[in-house]
Amino acid sequence: METLHRKIARKLLNLESSDSYKEDFSVEGDAETAKRIRRFIKECPHKFVIGCVMDKQMEYTKAWKIPDSIEAHLGGFELEMLLDKEDKIRRLFKKENLHRHPTKAADEMMDALKRIKNVYDGDASRIWCLSQPAERIRRNFAGFKGVGQKISNMAVKILEQQPDMNLAGKDLIDISVDVHVRRVFGRTGLVEGSSSAPGYDQRIIDKAYELNPDYPAALDTPVWHVGRKYCRAKRPLCNACPLDSLCVKKGSGA
Repeated sequence: METLHRKIARKLLNLESSDSYKEDFSVEGDAETAKRIRRFIKECPHKFVIGCVMDKQMEYTKAWKIPDSIEAHLGGFELEMLLDKEDKIRRLFKKENLHRHPTKAADEMMDALKRIKNVYDGDASRIWCLSQPAERIRRNFAGFKGVGQKISNMAVKILEQQPDMNLAGKDLIDISVDVHVRRVFGRTGLVEGSSSAPGYDQRIIDKAYELNPDYPAALDTPVWHVGRKYCRAKRPLCNACPLDSLCVKKGSGA
């Protein structure tokens, strides 16, 4: 008999093919960001890396606009030019309020640019090209300052979704744990205990692997979507949520 947890996982994995899910993700902001990310990967790989590094502690649609915003102010985004204009870039982050944490974000951007030059010979696509398996690519991203479990796995998941990518070792791409993922896994009962407890994120990673061992990261986007749209921290929209009939609603206030 299929367990409740596997029913929840199956429901999540089937979400991406549903009309309601596609409609939710057709809003201008999400569609525009997806298009921007594809352009970065194809036309300017170091923009993709910078976008990944910026994508934390702020609205993701705004984070992915940062590379284009900097290019508009500087008149270009060539790697050597960016390295030569470090002081101006740092001022831009503060003056234009590009990121919630402008000083830290500027530090991490400049560190990333220097790493691309020194480790990858100035070609950011070498981070994921050369027929590297998924886990090697994840480790490559994890080598950048400020990039942890969430961002490194997210980057690999984004690359895997590109039409010309066929990464080996997808079973080693973990779910990207963030506040939305923690909330959904906790409220549905997929993981027990307090989200602030030591080892909680690892239990989420282990559970995702248990539920979908061939590709744990496949749970990433649908869980994030449910957390962001329905399973909100305050006033969750339980009746509209696709998991409503399966959710134990722990701590949701519903």
